[in-house]
Amino acid sequence: MNGEQLALLRSKLELSQKAFAEKIGMSPSAVAMVEANHRKMSALMRGKIAANIPITDDLLIYFESLGKLDKINQNNIIT
Repeated sequence: MNGEQLALLRSKLELSQKAFAEKIGMSPSAVAMVEANHRKMSALMRGKIAANIPITDDLLIYFESLGKLDKINQNNIIT
C-alpha cells in the first residue's frame, strides 16, 4: 500500500491522521510520512493495520480497482 492508498483508506474510515494512528498503535508522524510518500510503509505498520482495521471485501475490491486504474494510466490508455 502506498501513501495515496493509505490516505484513501483513512479517509474512507473517516479518521484523522491522529485518530488513525491511535487506532493502529503508531505515531501520527509515521502515518503522515507514509501518506506523503516520504517513507515506505513498514511491515510493522502493515501488520498493525491488518490487526486493527476491519478490511472488508468491498474495501479490497476498491483498492484493487484503483491499482488497475493506475496501471491503465501508466500505459497511457486513459489520458
